[in-house]
Amino acid sequence: MKTFAQIREAKKDPGEYDYEGEMAKVQLRAMIDQAEDLVEMFEDNENLPEWVQNKITKASDYIKDVYSYMEGQEDDDEDEEDDDE
Repeated sequence: MKTFAQIREAKKDPGEYDYEGEMAKVQLRAMIDQAEDLVEMFEDNENLPEWVQNKITKASDYIKDVYSYMEGQEDDDEDEEDDDE
C-alpha cells in the first residue's frame, strides 16, 4: 500500500518539479555566506536604516515559514510511516 507521501509525489507534474532542491541549496548557501559577511559588517551599536531592518526581518520571517513547512512535511511523512507499520 502506498503512503500518503508517495501518492502526493505521484500526483506532481513531473515537468514542474526538476532539481528545485538543488536550486534551493545553492540559494541558501549564498544566503549563509552573505549573512555571515553581514554579521561581520554590522557593529552591535550601529544604527541601521529602517529599510535594512525591514528587509532582514522579512527575510528571517520567510526562512522561518519555509523551515516550519518543511518540518511539518517531515512530521507528516513520519506519521504516515508509523501508520503503515
